Amino acid sequence: MNALKHTLLTTIIICCAFDIQAQFSLGVRGGFTRSWEEYGNVSLPDDATIHVDRLQVSGLVYYTFNKYFSIGIEPGFVQRGAACVPGFNGGGGAFVGDTKFLLNYVELPLMAKVNIPIYGKLKVFGKAGYGIARITSANLETAFLGTDQPTIKRPLDLDTDNRYRKWDNGLYGSLGFSFDVGANQLFVESLYYAGQRDFDTSFTSKNRGFHLGIGYMRYF
Repeated sequence: MNALKHTLLTTIIICCAFDIQAQFSLGVRGGFTRSWEEYGNVSLPDDATIHVDRLQVSGLVYYTFNKYFSIGIEPGFVQRGAACVPGFNGGGGAFVGDTKFLLNYVELPLMAKVNIPIYGKLKVFGKAGYGIARITSANLETAFLGTDQPTIKRPLDLDTDNRYRKWDNGLYGSLGFSFDVGANQLFVESLYYAGQRDFDTSFTSKNRGFHLGIGYMRYF
């Protein structure tokens, strides 16, 4: 009985200490995103540019367990896409002109974060996670290189054309530096996204992205 009381008391003390250390934090991050798609074994033209440069903004909601570890969600709006899309204007996987996917998503990744103090209030951190995304709009933009024909931009009909997937899911990984000022934190972060589904089911077209952003967090 005494051993049971001792174990129970120890558990309560540990839980109380854990609750004292744990805290919530809210923040925002925004910046530049370079997006492309993994085309698989499709042959690319010489010096082909397959990426598009776009924007991303995310909210951050984290639960901090201690000074080293936290988990959170990062709901956001991200502009993805790709250039030199195969299969348009030529068929058979050929590249003709410069055709781009311009895709807008809302996403919800779940992230685990590890902080490592470096010096004073300066820290390095890493994140890893998994998330889902839902497309909100999509456009196909075609430029006819070497001609006077104007660039054509048209929306993709995601409701009637079953070749395009509205949902995506993928893996996230990031590395960054942060600096604490009281209950506030400023940080810079680089993040990589690897989608696991093909956007266009007629060929390999998995979303990829590299995001470089700055952000602010507030601890509560």
